[in-house]
Amino acid sequence: MQPFTVKSLRKEMGLTQEEFSRRVGLNSGGRLSCVERGIAPCPLRVALKIESLSDGRIDAADLCDDVKLARHGKRFTSATATPSNGKPTQISAAPNTIGAAQ
Repeated sequence: MQPFTVKSLRKEMGLTQEEFSRRVGLNSGGRLSCVERGIAPCPLRVALKIESLSDGRIDAADLCDDVKLARHGKRFTSATATPSNGKPTQISAAPNTIGAAQ
C-alpha cells in the first residue's frame, strides 16, 4: 500500500497545484510541486494545514523539521568539515534534546 502523500491529498480534493497552494497558504503551485516531491521544506503553518486537511493521514512532522522538533524534542545534526589537514571529516552530533535533565 502506497503512503498517503500531499499529492494524493490534492488529487483526492480535485484541486490543481495552484488551487491547493492557495488553500494551504503557499505562494505558488511551483513551490507546492517542490514540497510534493520532497525537495523543498514545508513551512510550519503549511505543514499543520496539510495535516488538518488530511484528517491526520499526513503527519506534519514528516513535512516540517520544526514540527518534528516541537513534537519529539530533538534534532539530529550532521555536517562535513574540512580540518587543516585538508581531509573532509563527517561530523555527527548527538540529538539536541529540549527540556532534558542536565
